[in-house]
Amino acid sequence: MFKKLLAFLAAMTVAVAFAAVDVNKATPAELDGIKGIGPAISGKIVDERKKGNFKSWEDFIERV
Repeated sequence: MFKKLLAFLAAMTVAVAFAAVDVNKATPAELDGIKGIGPAISGKIVDERKKGNFKSWEDFIERV
């Protein structure tokens, strides 16, 4: 139960961070400013975004 609660809280923290930044429009520098996102992940986000905008959180998770 405790692990599920921690996982939920971690997911919500990430969701709130992404809510402040539109991953479909943010620059790599803006993405790097999100805690837990570095140059490698921001590059992957930008590369996937070139194939088309992210349609939902599930789409984002699946592609990145």
